[in-house]
Amino acid sequence: MTLPLAAESTLPAPVQGSVIAVEVQAGQQVAAGAVLLLLESMKMEVPLQAPWPAQVLSVDAAVGEVVDEGQPLLRLRRLADAPAAVAQAPANEAAAGPRADLQRLLDRRALLADAARPEAIARRHADGLRSARENLADLLDDGSFNEVGAFAVAAQRSRRSLEDLQRQTPADGLVCGTGAVQGRPVAVLAYDYTVLAGTQGVNNHAKSDRLLDVAAR
Repeated sequence: MTLPLAAESTLPAPVQGSVIAVEVQAGQQVAAGAVLLLLESMKMEVPLQAPWPAQVLSVDAAVGEVVDEGQPLLRLRRLADAPAAVAQAPANEAAAGPRADLQRLLDRRALLADAARPEAIARRHADGLRSARENLADLLDDGSFNEVGAFAVAAQRSRRSLEDLQRQTPADGLVCGTGAVQGRPVAVLAYDYTVLAGTQGVNNHAKSDRLLDVAAR
């Protein structure tokens, strides 16, 4: 069915997965085909794209949130024409490197690695201990780890910037997900004591609750 040009519509999650990037904000106008949000499901990235030129009315999901298939993620108002601010991509864009939204995702993912916080990891090693990610890498079969809620951060937005939280509280101190040990499916949770000394925050708890539910099922 073709929607009227002024119609409002809700875009649902096409799959169950984790929100790994939100590319728009309320009030923004987007062209047809623009990537609005990225999900990660079964180790694959699933983009949610604008089906037609639209204005974003609300974004109802956050980075790190685990969503169910069919869950409403964004609300849009259809526009008659493509937003004037959306420029045509240059012909040599591919030669210039990754597009801006992909580069933001790659940069955000890099903050999850131990290498992004060398001082904290060095202190851990100096005490004769290892990082949560090092332990999981040794425990799980190579390539089997599917992380849940990797982009969650500590719930301290009222007193700290998002950039600081992304750099200093990766995964909100809990590295968790699914994988395999000698071919057997497992769910794993590893508290990262280099993040707020292992404090169990709000998002941390939401992640553990979600994974325990997955394990039970």
